[in-house]
Amino acid sequence: MKCSLRVLCLVAASLAVLGPLAQTGHATITTSTFSGSTVSSATGNNLATTVTFTYNDALATNNLIVTVSNGSTLKDSSSKWQNADAIGGVFFTTGGQTLTPTSAGSGGVALTSGSSLINSDGTAGSVPTGYVLGSEYAYDSSISVPYGTGYSGITTVGYGAGFPSTGNFGTPGATIDGADFTILSSNYDASKSSVNSNKDPYAKGGAAFTLSVNTGTFSLASIGGIKVQFGTAFSDPVLTPVPEPSVIACAGTLSLFGLGLAWRRRKARKA
Repeated sequence: MKCSLRVLCLVAASLAVLGPLAQTGHATITTSTFSGSTVSSATGNNLATTVTFTYNDALATNNLIVTVSNGSTLKDSSSKWQNADAIGGVFFTTGGQTLTPTSAGSGGVALTSGSSLINSDGTAGSVPTGYVLGSEYAYDSSISVPYGTGYSGITTVGYGAGFPSTGNFGTPGATIDGADFTILSSNYDASKSSVNSNKDPYAKGGAAFTLSVNTGTFSLASIGGIKVQFGTAFSDPVLTPVPEPSVIACAGTLSLFGLGLAWRRRKARKA
């Protein structure tokens, strides 16, 4: 992780040196990452999640990709995975910005690298015939959640929050209800599972959701109040992830780099 962050910082620093040459005629891609962990009040297992918002302002795409991953672990060797350890939805405020789920072609949902659809017994799972993965998930901004007002969200459960009755990240949409297609931990082990087999399949690891940005003034700064809801009911555990400290540290490094660059330029002019 440290190595990756070092590379990111060096790349960003290089872009700062290149200045306008790095930006002219090219799209700007910005990313904000949030993570959180807690002990589940429902199962006792160690819940962990990471949510990344990536904004691409290219005219041809102009989209926001929300990537959600589940890195939870079992409490101990005698514990078992349960449905309350799976992520059923991610919720956030948008500051009034309008977002629309991408549904054309193969849909606006993709499993992240290393992730897969599985059944509770560990065998390979699949999307029902005639549907795409995005058919199983829905986005809406007119929902009622216990976290506050003005929330939007992405879910495969519904939670009775006023989501569409069918998925809208793919066509046709499948019924949005229940634990199927919730996101199990990347550490999921079928030999230590009490997950409901009647709700197969599940997404193991993580998934990325693509939303079109309809407002030209969109900024990642407008995203806030992030909540990751586990299980199939609002009474199940919810996590409030926070900005990753490493990202803040990287930003501080770049700020110092910028100050150093400005100082060197001033020194050069005086010489």
